[in-house]
Amino acid sequence: IDRRGPEVSLREIAEEAGTAKPKIYRHFTDKSDLFGAIGARLRDMLWAAIFPNIDFGVDPTREVVRRSVAEYVNLVDQHPNVLRFMLQGRFPEQSESTVRALNEGREITMAMADMFNHELREMELDPAALQLAASATFGSASSATDWWLGPNPDSPRRMPSDEFVKHLTT
Repeated sequence: IDRRGPEVSLREIAEEAGTAKPKIYRHFTDKSDLFGAIGARLRDMLWAAIFPNIDFGVDPTREVVRRSVAEYVNLVDQHPNVLRFMLQGRFPEQSESTVRALNEGREITMAMADMFNHELREMELDPAALQLAASATFGSASSATDWWLGPNPDSPRRMPSDEFVKHLTT
């Protein structure tokens, strides 16, 4: 997906893996299961990048958010075609898995919000309002990422990554 872009076929994925297309299904029940596994892998890569760079006991909330967003943007910049593939949903059967992948992203956003639970409690926020804000944040970040990457795999970034991070965290 990284090399071939979001239009990659399952046949091309199998070729890259050095196997036949039917053997892919020994590991995944269908295309949507493969899509879900890609989303889970991105989530794991993001968590692995974020946690060594933050200390919830010491770092101010704004700095934790900035570093987390910076790691997200770095992941997107390293794997733009994978993110395009996830955001644009290329497999025909993947509408259910797209929803699952997007829900994973929302869960990451909610997990980050839960980490700030103490500070948020002091602000006496309504839990439903917090969930709404987290979902809106995730949706905005997804749309902004799609915009930042540009319409085509060979599109240049629409602004430098540090500027993009600044806009996402303002």
